[in-house]
Amino acid sequence: MKLVSILIASWNSILTCGCYASSPLGNRVSGSIPKELANITTLKSLSIEYNQFSGNLPPKLGNLPQIERMLMSSNNFTGEIPATFAKLTTLKDFRIADNCFSGSIPDFIQNRTNLEKL
Repeated sequence: MKLVSILIASWNSILTCGCYASSPLGNRVSGSIPKELANITTLKSLSIEYNQFSGNLPPKLGNLPQIERMLMSSNNFTGEIPATFAKLTTLKDFRIADNCFSGSIPDFIQNRTNLEKL
């Protein structure tokens, strides 16, 4: 697996992500998710559960053409789920429990036929 290292100054850490997965799972990483993650067009899995991420989810994450898993439970995310997430047609596993989202559940979630886990 070819690894790509990206320095994200707002995280004050290095996030290493491969073409298959990125996972700072349960490391108490805080701050917001950098919108630059959306530039990794080969990303298939993003697992950032059990951390202290906060703020709104970047709408640009809806532009990940190959993403199959977005595991974002148990953080401090706020705001609404971006409408751009409706474009995530390859998404099979979408976990967002235990956050502070507002608004209603977007229609695209209930209409998604290939979603296996929610």
